[in-house]
Amino acid sequence: MRLMRITAALGVAALALAGCEDITNPVEEFGRLEDPYVRFETSGTTGTPGSTNLVIFQLPTRLEDTVDISFSFGGDAVFGTDFVVVDEAGNPRTDVNASGGSAVIPFVAGQTTIPRDTLIIFVPFAANDGRKLEIVIESAVTRSGRELETGFVDQFRTFDLSIEGFVDMPTGTYAAARDGDFGTATGTVTITKPATPPVVDGVSYDFVISDVQGNPSGIFGVPVPWAFSVTSGGTVVAPRLDVDGLGVTADVVGTFDFDTNTLSYELVLDCCGAAGFGWTVEAVLQ
Repeated sequence: MRLMRITAALGVAALALAGCEDITNPVEEFGRLEDPYVRFETSGTTGTPGSTNLVIFQLPTRLEDTVDISFSFGGDAVFGTDFVVVDEAGNPRTDVNASGGSAVIPFVAGQTTIPRDTLIIFVPFAANDGRKLEIVIESAVTRSGRELETGFVDQFRTFDLSIEGFVDMPTGTYAAARDGDFGTATGTVTITKPATPPVVDGVSYDFVISDVQGNPSGIFGVPVPWAFSVTSGGTVVAPRLDVDGLGVTADVVGTFDFDTNTLSYELVLDCCGAAGFGWTVEAVLQ
């Protein structure tokens, strides 16, 4: 199994890990004084194929001691297939298995942010739609042997990752309209599902759109095929577009509305020594 796009995602992750919260009085939360406890920062999120998801353990109390946390995995998501636990370099962690693992919140003298540790969950491209991963904090103990509460008022002890896998969408002719830095255009595009899935950088994609610009002549004078897949929640997952021989690359993000059979996407162009040009396309099934 090949882990894709982790490096870029971890760049965003690093920013999240560096977030600064004011803990002038961290023991008092929601207007009440609590015993020391460990909790998840949030109760859950949705993971799409190729995404990296940060699961953050917090110690919102002042304790001059390192805390060891034990957590378990539950739900019907399959370890190694529907989710992979990775380190900051994107490599699978060998100290975590299908049952769970451990986390550590270190004591740092003079720290002014909420102490934390982060579990990094990568969702492979082969993840099954509709699966759920449940992560439970089983215990939290200081190095001096003090047992801490887990969760807060019966909440934030469990983190749920709902997985959206790839699904089918209608193929055929779509009426397309383009708008952006290179003007407007209308036309038709064709979306097909090849018998042999296109492979880009070792990853298989389900569908091909005949011209990513939404203009039959193509903004470069020729149609530019583009491979992509779509999740049950309507998230479009696509590789970075690379136009052979032209030195043109572009990032593509988009959504598919299953109620209206509408594909919408935004393309940001990197070309000719200048970045930031782009356009949007909306394509509706005819």
